[in-house]
Amino acid sequence: MTLEQNPQQYPASDEIDLIELAGKLWEQKWLIAGVTAFCILLAVAYALLSTPVYQATATVSPPLSADIAPLNESRIQAKLPALTVDEVYALFKRNLTSRSSYLWFFRDYYRPYREEQGTLAPRDAMLKSLDNLMQVSQPDQRNNPSIYTVSITLPGEPELAADWATRYLELVTERTMSDIAANTEKEVANRIAAIDRNIADLREAARIRREDRIARLQEALVVAEAVGYESPQVVAGRTSGESELLQMIDGSLMYMRGAKAIRSELKLLSERENDDPFIGALRDLQIDRGLLTTVNSRPENVQLYRLDSPAEVPDTPIKPKKALIVVLGLVVGGMLGGMLALIRIAVRNRKHNQ
Repeated sequence: MTLEQNPQQYPASDEIDLIELAGKLWEQKWLIAGVTAFCILLAVAYALLSTPVYQATATVSPPLSADIAPLNESRIQAKLPALTVDEVYALFKRNLTSRSSYLWFFRDYYRPYREEQGTLAPRDAMLKSLDNLMQVSQPDQRNNPSIYTVSITLPGEPELAADWATRYLELVTERTMSDIAANTEKEVANRIAAIDRNIADLREAARIRREDRIARLQEALVVAEAVGYESPQVVAGRTSGESELLQMIDGSLMYMRGAKAIRSELKLLSERENDDPFIGALRDLQIDRGLLTTVNSRPENVQLYRLDSPAEVPDTPIKPKKALIVVLGLVVGGMLGGMLALIRIAVRNRKHNQ
């Protein structure tokens, strides 16, 4: 038996008549309109009554050579290597993104702010809240990796948001300057210690050479007195060669200078209290040491970064987006009204079928 011969065995499935459904929805237009209007009113109320959230952002970039020049003036004079822009900015970036700077800001600014607002909470909870309020980021890491932004987001306080962004940069600047000063002072101390060791070694070497000279003179004096040479033994009409003169001054022929000259030099060497005037490299080392003591580890007018855009007080909040909220209220209200209308139609159809 075919389908055409016995169609009654296969009842037709229920079909939705769109025109009929549209007509029934139109009958429920006031329900849909009422629900939609109610949702729009809620959205408008939320948009108007919610606290606006403001965001202040400061953008920084590497300094110029002239900006860090005061750091290098006394360093160059003291023969210390000059700090480069990359070195200074790398130290600034490290402090800018470090957790320690973040915790310092939390201690000095955010926690006192929460105390003043009367909204103290457990430390971990407040730290997590600050994570949402403050961001340090690289907006264009691929093309401009040296550009950093500091953004502060606060509800209802645009002036405070701008002030905090500025203060965070000041805090990082102070920490970086302290690091530079500490590094410079340590570098100077190490260099001075090395020079002091060098000076001490030179003085010890000079003392030993003087003692050696005294010992040679004493032996020469014994020889001169033994052979009866009281005065220098220079033969008239004969010019001593250079090698012979050297031997008379500081060699095996020293006794030929005569006992009188040898005694005079021995007396002077024995009574000498300070060998400094006879150490050739000593004065240069002392000058270098003196210059190191004049190095200024915290000079003024140093810029560790270029402020591309300061943290200005924002005029427009980033949240709430009122137009978007109203549109969402319209969409949600329409969908909710349509759903309620369909439920109402279904209930009526069931009652009618029963």
